[in-house]
Amino acid sequence: MEQGIDRVWVADVLLPLAVAGHFTYLLPSSCQGQQLSGHRVLVPFGRRQQYAGIVVGCRYLYSQAEAKGLKPVLEVLDPQPVMQDWQLPFIQWLAQYYLCTEGEVLRAALPTGLKVDSQQVLSPTETADLEDPQLSDKAYLLLQALLLAQQLSLEEAAEALGLKRAQRYIAELQAAGYVHQQAEALHRYTEKTLPVLKLTPAYQAEEKLNEAFESLGRAPKQEKILLVVAEAHLRGQLPARHWVLAQAGASAASLAPLVAKGIVTVEALPVSRLREVAHTAYRTPSAPTQAQARALHQIQHSWAQAPTKPILLHGATGSGKTYLYTRLAEDVVAQGRQVLLMLPEIALTKQVVERLRASFGELLGVYHSRYSPAERVEIWNKVWQGEYRVVVGVRSSLWLPFPNLGMILIDEAHDTSLKQQDSLPYFHAGDAALYLAQQLQIPILLGSATPSLEHYRQALAGRYQLVELPEPVRTAPPPQLRCIDMRHEVGHHLSEGRLSSHALHALQQCLQRQEQSVVFVHRRGYAPYLVCTSCGTVPQCPRCDISLSYHKRTQDLRCHYCGFTESQTRVCGTCGQPELRVQDYGTERVAEQLAQLLPGARIARMDADTTRGKNALQELLDRYEQHELDILVGTQMLTKGLDFPRLTLAVVLNADALLSYPDFRAEERAYQLLRQFAGRSGRHHLPGQVLIQTYQPDHPIFGLLTQPYTAFYTRELEARRTFAYPPYTRLLVVELQHSQPPYLQQEAQRLHQLLRPTLGPHLSGPATPAVERLRSRYRRQFMLRLPRTGQAAALKDALRQAIQAYYAAAPDKTLRILLDVDPQ
Repeated sequence: MEQGIDRVWVADVLLPLAVAGHFTYLLPSSCQGQQLSGHRVLVPFGRRQQYAGIVVGCRYLYSQAEAKGLKPVLEVLDPQPVMQDWQLPFIQWLAQYYLCTEGEVLRAALPTGLKVDSQQVLSPTETADLEDPQLSDKAYLLLQALLLAQQLSLEEAAEALGLKRAQRYIAELQAAGYVHQQAEALHRYTEKTLPVLKLTPAYQAEEKLNEAFESLGRAPKQEKILLVVAEAHLRGQLPARHWVLAQAGASAASLAPLVAKGIVTVEALPVSRLREVAHTAYRTPSAPTQAQARALHQIQHSWAQAPTKPILLHGATGSGKTYLYTRLAEDVVAQGRQVLLMLPEIALTKQVVERLRASFGELLGVYHSRYSPAERVEIWNKVWQGEYRVVVGVRSSLWLPFPNLGMILIDEAHDTSLKQQDSLPYFHAGDAALYLAQQLQIPILLGSATPSLEHYRQALAGRYQLVELPEPVRTAPPPQLRCIDMRHEVGHHLSEGRLSSHALHALQQCLQRQEQSVVFVHRRGYAPYLVCTSCGTVPQCPRCDISLSYHKRTQDLRCHYCGFTESQTRVCGTCGQPELRVQDYGTERVAEQLAQLLPGARIARMDADTTRGKNALQELLDRYEQHELDILVGTQMLTKGLDFPRLTLAVVLNADALLSYPDFRAEERAYQLLRQFAGRSGRHHLPGQVLIQTYQPDHPIFGLLTQPYTAFYTRELEARRTFAYPPYTRLLVVELQHSQPPYLQQEAQRLHQLLRPTLGPHLSGPATPAVERLRSRYRRQFMLRLPRTGQAAALKDALRQAIQAYYAAAPDKTLRILLDVDPQ
């Protein structure tokens, strides 16, 4: 470095915002020369906001002129990084592949507890004058409240005036010079602590302690507290304050003098928010079956030859894939490394965790959205510190900061729940995991009883290693599968409510044998919609082009897209007649009918409405496992993962609904779901039965359910080839949203003109989706069919540039464009 040059140390920071690029900030002198990559820092952004960002790198600027206008880092929030070195390149790749910003990926990756936002707060100036006659009545009241509190948020200011917003009166006080407005950081995570009691160092000596006891002769409560604390000290323990007071039969008032005299001190002991999990009685089988041993050998041999070649484990439902996951994880943990086992849904975690807990005990961690934000931060930290060697989680577990990840396992790798579809980035956790495994040069295994066509084709082409585990591990024969022709049932008045006579009889027999059953219904709620029999009106969501679902227990109508809710009075909003009648059925209505048809049966629902609570799903499955329930009625949540010895009957009420979606993947999804659901029945020593109610008993999908997977694969692949759908192409959906349909249509045509020169052969649309309006915004969509070659990256780059050109000239900034790469 040349002499005389005054260097400036700066940090490039990634913010969890939907803005492109990194932002440069001045580092404080205390951080000079430190490499802070992966650390959280609090920085100002915009006029009055503060955020926690992640440092992606530090560097020197060699002139003060370069640093002109840069804002300072306000605070380095952690003594150590919260993200590993590999995570920042991973975020960069995800943003590039899924055509979003790195900030949007970071916002999804960081648990809520590690994000720091800011709120605007008001404080009075030294010149604030309540006697000012120019103040309006509302401004006077606000200033009075502010002088009393000394600080108010904007929400508190509005509340003080009984208004929704107080900006007008805040502006009045600012113009008078009576109020400051500034940003205050909101730290979401605080460490949980437990107040504990200990002897102060002076009174830990026996002589001094005896003097203390002698001085408390007239204070028996204080003496008892001191005795409990002293006994704990001798045992080397730090007793909790509430426990000591309970043992001594004393109150906090009796403790205060001991603290004031310096005999006892109260300290905050960090404790975990995570509930301790009792070890399960489940034991992993000590010896594998021949098929399991053969599959395990194939996997180990393949990875010995090509450690980074993905493996597709095609294992039949109930074939013991979890046993293989456990054995493979044990090998990696024995090498001192970590394992991620990813599942598509929370509902699958319970029994998988029980089995793994028997092998890994406290080394096993679980990560999903049912944990509170603070609990997720604790899990994040435990993974970072290496305390968890095996982690079971849903797609968000891919963001965890593994310091030494050695293997990724994905169960039910075909499941569409692995694709995030409700918020940006619209990433597929399975595909992202495949890239991460290549980035870290570690093995990855995809397990499935019904692989996606994309995965199976990759395996047949030799890009994945295919390992077969074809036979279920069961002592009973395979479950009998039967399609019930509902045309015959309804035409001859044999059905009861929504149940065929065959299904009702099978449920009755199951109850008599003291066995359990599950009933699959494709909709939650009581009824998918109501209809007025007087004028034909169907109550619609005011924000979406979708009918409102009726929920009988809460007596309301709900939109399952945007969450809109209104009370249900059974009076038509159009004609005013009390003629609204339920149409079709959901889980709530089916459970009610079953209770009427099967008196004495213990019935429960398993859907998004009944499992919202933190432990609701776990408690429901525990009740079913302990045979406190006979029948579970549920949505797709119960079609996979359930493994109970007395579950012998699986009933599908309306299989046709699975085939009626306007989606080229409808038959594949129906096949996968029905095969999975059928596998719930008869998994152990009792024979099983599967009943599928349908108005199309001759549909090819039902015949393929009892044939090898390859029969379905061959048939479906031909249809995909004909219409150039995946796995022969990659799809990309471009969606425009706006509140005004005419303007939306005009802009869709304008964007089409921009896209056509470079993407014309691959482009279709604009088209109106099946649900045109969602959350008060109308939609138009383009679809791109991209080749599965290196050309796809260039075409995606051309799309990005065309959209940037469109935005640069767009007169209305409220129009939104969303990009969904590889839609599911």
